Amino acid sequence: NRGSFRSYKGCVRALIESFKLFGIAILCAISCVMIKNYKNEFHVTARISGIIVLFGISLGMVSPLIDYISGLAGQALNEEYMEIILKTLAIAYITQISSDICKDCGEGNIASGVEIIGRLEIILLTMPLLERILNLAGELIQ
Repeated sequence: NRGSFRSYKGCVRALIESFKLFGIAILCAISCVMIKNYKNEFHVTARISGIIVLFGISLGMVSPLIDYISGLAGQALNEEYMEIILKTLAIAYITQISSDICKDCGEGNIASGVEIIGRLEIILLTMPLLERILNLAGELIQ
């Protein structure tokens, strides 16, 4: 009974943090529109600053998630696999944020290049894991 109450409190805290993050995002968006109307040359700088602030705040929200996933990994997964999974997630998020910034700056071609590079990095990072899976599948077939 007490465990469910603690998880309920954790969900409420997470929801409150999310609303704070959404509120800051809306304020950043409104600020960007106002800056664009007055000084268009500072518009991109304001957008990037807003993204950096939101990313910094969201890092604090990610820490408990990483701890939870690490706990699960200790029970079910090899540490090496968990490291690959976390690195892959980090590369995916950094690639997406970088691509979005490039798109906001009007550089769609550069954004596409960033996305391709991110995908290639993920493929290269997961190659050892894929090799192990294929070896295991080969052993099971034999």
